[in-house]
Amino acid sequence: MVKYEGVVDRIQQLSEEQHRLYLVASSRELTNAERRRLGEIKTELQTLWLNRKQERTRYRDPLNDYIEQPSRKAA
Repeated sequence: MVKYEGVVDRIQQLSEEQHRLYLVASSRELTNAERRRLGEIKTELQTLWLNRKQERTRYRDPLNDYIEQPSRKAA
């Protein structure tokens, strides 16, 4: 499992690899191993994006608590 701080980096790495394989596919037929790797990348990216979405849903910015507090009038 990829730790929180590495999720975005891993998504970026996989996206770059996927893009590279798409470029290869535009000039020649992919090998079985390359097609298999594209499938693995797709699956892992879907999982990582789902994890990232869940993390963002659970995240509560402490600054929001401060902003949402009712204002206190000076006495």
